[in-house]
Amino acid sequence: MPNAIRIAIANQKGGVGKTTTTMNLAAAKAKQGSMTLMIDLDPQYCLTESCAMEPDKLQGGNCCDLFSKKVDLLKCCYNVESTKMDNLFLVPATQELAVLGKKLFSSKAQIGTFKENVESLSKIFDYIFFDCPPQLDELLSSALLSSHKVIIPIKPERLPYKGLELIKGTIYAFQKDANPELELTGVLVNMYRKNTIEHNKYLTKLQEEENVLGVVPLSTMVTKEIEFGRPCTLAHPTSAASKAFFEVTNKI
Repeated sequence: MPNAIRIAIANQKGGVGKTTTTMNLAAAKAKQGSMTLMIDLDPQYCLTESCAMEPDKLQGGNCCDLFSKKVDLLKCCYNVESTKMDNLFLVPATQELAVLGKKLFSSKAQIGTFKENVESLSKIFDYIFFDCPPQLDELLSSALLSSHKVIIPIKPERLPYKGLELIKGTIYAFQKDANPELELTGVLVNMYRKNTIEHNKYLTKLQEEENVLGVVPLSTMVTKEIEFGRPCTLAHPTSAASKAFFEVTNKI
């Protein structure tokens, strides 16, 4: 594959499973043999910690460095050793990312630099996944500008459903003004409880109105071994949740 397929996992609503989705889809792709990179663009660095990495103790670069022209890109990419896979990597986030995000408003050139650096990394990896922050800011903009596809994780509940138009509007604006190659691939329903009336109501609405890529049931399997840096798709590959994530990877 000459250039990585770049996928943003984005929603301007928090608590919908963006980090879990990023980690499980990336691990699934790596398990299928692809060189896979995750980029943590959330200043809360949940993905970084989910990969059993402590941002303050890392000796190389991090996500902030991708906005700089003079950077050794490979030093920003860490093997996710907790997964025992030699083809799954992470560009970690740190608290500094929050400060950088504010500075980007007055330095649009750095967003262009980020895209150039991501394009350079695309020559090394088959897939690049962006774990995006839960708000419209320059960090989310950087991901959407640098991506080919967007997957929207969502819980089948009223407030996430109501907020879906917000992220879709943002994506359509980028398609029109900044990145015409950007494709809204579909939504991934997370934390679904089949015995809940509300969940069934909004799952039906989503299936009628959106391209639903998969439905991940609520399960302790998804979060059980995150503290050890192992996603569900590796720790419990035959679980219903993992099967749903693998189903999505086969569509992208």
